[in-house]
Amino acid sequence: MRYIRLYFHFLTIQLKILLQYKSDFIIGLLSILIGQVNMLLLTVLVFSQMDVLAGFNIYEMFLMYGFFVTIKGIDHFYNDNIWSFAWNKIKDGKFSEVLLRPINPIFYIVMERIEITGLSEVIIGFGIIIISGGILHLSLSLLDIVLLCVLCLCGLIIFFAVKLLFSAPAFWTVCCGEFMTAGVEISNTSKYPLTIYKNVVIQRILLYVLPFPIAAYFPTVFCLKRNTGGVHILNRSISGYEIILYSVIATAILLCVSIKIWYIGLKNFEPTGT
Repeated sequence: MRYIRLYFHFLTIQLKILLQYKSDFIIGLLSILIGQVNMLLLTVLVFSQMDVLAGFNIYEMFLMYGFFVTIKGIDHFYNDNIWSFAWNKIKDGKFSEVLLRPINPIFYIVMERIEITGLSEVIIGFGIIIISGGILHLSLSLLDIVLLCVLCLCGLIIFFAVKLLFSAPAFWTVCCGEFMTAGVEISNTSKYPLTIYKNVVIQRILLYVLPFPIAAYFPTVFCLKRNTGGVHILNRSISGYEIILYSVIATAILLCVSIKIWYIGLKNFEPTGT
């Protein structure tokens, strides 16, 4: 509860700072929103050139894209500051200040700054989900909606855990922004069906090592009430509640591994003297 109160306190401070110059804030938000709309139009142009992609029609693809943009937008909103850790916090000596705070360093880095532009991604993504779901006539019970929220939460944690994992080398290399960029860019694979990757090794990496499909592919399959089709998890195709169970277990394992490696790096941390 203390951390929750602290987070909302920091969030309030960040919003007050952003709203000091209201015109600049609104123009910035609109520019990002326009950029997202342009990206959406480009996606529409690409998807409209094909009737079916790996067994998914255009509206099912939009549903998947909507989940991806929404999850990535939420992550962008609250977890963008971890980039500053990977790029320059250790190099500039600012991480030493973080360790002086009477609070968990990971939590402090996360709540130190928000990226308000992430909200525009959330708005676009959620709108795509609603429109696509309406066209597809999705029928979800209350339990299905709750489980879908759990699945989306797992996707959000996956983004956080991967960022944390790929930022950890900064403890040894001082700066690892390029390495983190390479890892996080793999997330773009999740806006397409996992079945388009015919190479079994790639599928295994995306299922067991960096399970980004949990953020978009799995929610789409769950909503459409399908199994994972050509993708075999633990030597068989799973569906329904099994998707939820697998996602929770995979997310928990990756999160634990990421936190463990990050704290191993923390034990080896040496100030740069900057």
